[in-house]
Amino acid sequence: MIESATIDDFRRDGAVCLRGLLTLAEVERLRQGIDANLAAPSPRAKVASRPGDPGFFIEDFCNWQDNEAYRRV
Repeated sequence: MIESATIDDFRRDGAVCLRGLLTLAEVERLRQGIDANLAAPSPRAKVASRPGDPGFFIEDFCNWQDNEAYRRV
C-alpha cells in the first residue's frame, strides 16, 4: 500500500520515490532491457545530449512492446 502522504506528494510534485517497489531480480532484468535498448534503439529514438556533453541522454519511446525485459517487469 502507498501511504496517503506519498499520494499527496505525487499530486503536488508530479513524482515520488517508491523504494523497495522492485525486487533485485526485476532491477537486473530492467538493466538488461536497457542495455538491449541502447544497443538497438527504435526508430523513435532521439539523442537529447550534444556532442561534448559529459553524459549521454537518449529518449526512446514505447519500447515495452518490443523489449522482453520491459514486458516481463
